[in-house]
Amino acid sequence: MRRRLILIVLISTLSAVGLAQQPGGSALDTASSWLRTQWQRVQNEGRPAAERVVRQFPERFKNMRSQIARISKLASDFSDDHHLTEKKELLVELWRVRGSVNLLALLSPDMLHQLTGMDTKTLTTLQSQLDGIRAKLSKG
Repeated sequence: MRRRLILIVLISTLSAVGLAQQPGGSALDTASSWLRTQWQRVQNEGRPAAERVVRQFPERFKNMRSQIARISKLASDFSDDHHLTEKKELLVELWRVRGSVNLLALLSPDMLHQLTGMDTKTLTTLQSQLDGIRAKLSKG
């Protein structure tokens, strides 16, 4: 999926340059429309895979709030005295949880509630908490 996103960005940049030389509509509008269509396609293709993963490992996603709270506490207790390896381990844990949250973001709101009991507002809150933790760790 990451490769596809990189390809989409590269192709959209190249197509914007090529479209800028064509008469008619705005090259930026055409390129952004194409990019939006490709992004929706990636999301639609990723949705069934996300549902399969969440159905297969529901326990990983149901206790996500407690995992984020634990990471947040560790990050707030983090000081300059900690070794770089400890910080790396915490960042790996953070990105693992962030990947799980991003996977849940691919689900439709109904499927999200059915599989995890969360609503989209809760998911957005979890994403913002993870962003705050990442910012806190990047400063330290």
